[in-house]
Amino acid sequence: HGPHHVNAKYDVIDLDPYGTAAPFIDAALQGLNDGGLLCVTCTDSGVFASCGYPEKTYSLYGGMPVKGAHSHEGGLRIILNSIASAAARYGMAIEPLLSLSIDFYVRMFVRVNRSPADVKFLAGKTTIVYDCDAGCGAWHPQMLGRNTRQTGKGQIKGQEKNPTFNFKHSIAQAPSADRLCEHCGSRMHVAGPMWAGPIHNPTFVERVLHDAKNADKDVYHTIPRLEGMLDTALDELVVCEDVWDRTGTKSEDSSAPPSLIAKTPPETVDHHPFFFIPSALSKVVHCQAPGEAAVKGALRHAGYKATRSHCKPGSVKTDAPWSAIWKIMREWVKQRAPIKEGSLKEGTAGWNIMQKSEGDVEMSNGEKDAGEGANSDGSVDVVTEKEKGADSPPPDPKNFKVVFDEALGRDKPGRRLVRYQQNPRENWGPMARAKGSG
Repeated sequence: HGPHHVNAKYDVIDLDPYGTAAPFIDAALQGLNDGGLLCVTCTDSGVFASCGYPEKTYSLYGGMPVKGAHSHEGGLRIILNSIASAAARYGMAIEPLLSLSIDFYVRMFVRVNRSPADVKFLAGKTTIVYDCDAGCGAWHPQMLGRNTRQTGKGQIKGQEKNPTFNFKHSIAQAPSADRLCEHCGSRMHVAGPMWAGPIHNPTFVERVLHDAKNADKDVYHTIPRLEGMLDTALDELVVCEDVWDRTGTKSEDSSAPPSLIAKTPPETVDHHPFFFIPSALSKVVHCQAPGEAAVKGALRHAGYKATRSHCKPGSVKTDAPWSAIWKIMREWVKQRAPIKEGSLKEGTAGWNIMQKSEGDVEMSNGEKDAGEGANSDGSVDVVTEKEKGADSPPPDPKNFKVVFDEALGRDKPGRRLVRYQQNPRENWGPMARAKGSG
C-alpha cells in the first residue's frame, strides 16, 4: 500500500505537526484505505483546551472550548468532532480507538471506515455543552440529534442484513439546561459542538496493554508510563457500560487477545463525559477538600460508579448526576468539614448551593425513620456497587444516604502504576518554534 499501489492510499497515516493538525486532516482522511488508522497529535493546548482564544478554536476545529478542570477532555472531543465532520463529507465514519490527553498535547488513534450508513449516526453522537464555568462547575450535555431504534414487523429481518436498518434519525429536544445553573444560579455558557461517543475502544486498549506488558523494557524505557496510562484509560470505560456490552466484556485472560479489534456500534453514546475534581468543588463552598477515596466511597455506596480520568490526577469520573454530587459535598460539610462563619457571601455560587441543604435534612430524616436496610419497595434502599445488579435502575439523586466509606473508595491492592508522570523539569512543554539561521 502507498503511493505506488493501484489505489495510491495508505493503511496508516500519522499526523504529528508542530501545533495543530487541522490543516492536514482532510487530506489524510482521503489518503486512507477503508478501515485505515489515522493517528493525530495536536500540541496547541492553549487553543483547544483554553478559553483564551475561542475564535481560534472555532476557526481551526469548528467548536467553542469548554472552561474548567475538564477542559482538556473537552478539547479532545472537539478535535474528534472535527475529524468526524471532515470524514462524513466523504461518506466515512470514524471510531476512536484510543484518545489521550498527555502533558501539553493530545494523541488520538482513529479507525476510519467507508460507511454512509454509519455516517447517519453522527448527529446523534454530537453534543454541545452548557457549562457553569463561572459558578459551581456543573455541565449539561445537549445532543444535536437522536438515533432511535425502531421495533415492529419486519425490523428483525432487516436487522439481520443490516445492523443500522431499524434506526430513526431525528432532531433532539432542547434545551437540556436553563439560562442559569440549576444548582448555584450562575450563568451558563455554551461549548462545542463536540464528539459525544466513546473515546476509547476497550478491545484495542486491552490489546495494546497486552503488547506493552510483553515489550522489551531495555528498548522501551517508558513502559511503566504506558501501562499506567492505558490501564487508566480502560478504567474510564467503567461508567460507559454500553461500550462493554456491545464490544464484548473485559477479558480476564489478556494473554490471548482477539485477532480482530471489535467494532463499537455506531449508535453508542457516552452518556457520562468529563470528570470533576473534589478540591475544585471544595473551593466553591469554601471548605476543606475531601479525599478522593472519601468521595468515591460515597458515590459507590449510593450505587453509582466512580473511577478516575487519565486527563488529570485527583479526578473523579462517575455516572452520578450533579445533584447527587453536590448533595455529597453538602454532607461532607455537615459531617466532616464545617464552613467557617462568614466565609460564604450571600449570592455566591457556594452560598446558593448550601441553601439547598435544608431539603436534604428532611430527606435524611425520612431515610433514618425508614432504616438503613433494604426495603421490599426499594424506596430508600442503600445499595453498594457490589450489590447493585447490572440491570438495576440508577439511584434517586435526591433520596439516598451519604456514607463516606473510604475503604470502598480505595483502589484494590495490587501492582502500583505510574498513572500521572511528573514533568522532568520546570516549564516543561513545547519550546518556541525553530527559526532559520538567516
